[in-house]
Amino acid sequence: MDNTLATYREVMAEAARIVKMLSPTWLKAKEAAANIGIDYRRLYELAAKKEMPSYRVGPQGLRFKKSDLDYWVRTNSWNN
Repeated sequence: MDNTLATYREVMAEAARIVKMLSPTWLKAKEAAANIGIDYRRLYELAAKKEMPSYRVGPQGLRFKKSDLDYWVRTNSWNN
């Protein structure tokens, strides 16, 4: 019985690791701006103009997926 429990725990730990790896990392505006090296006000401007990917969270919040930002940085250029 102990061997089965140990195997179950190993499988569940591996499943949790995979879910975490596949789940998107969400960033707030200041975190996203720091991540790509621009001022957060510029980030808001780009998001408002729909020139970069962003997601509305509630009436005043914006969130950014790290994977989207990484792709956007690789495929776009902008002036700070």
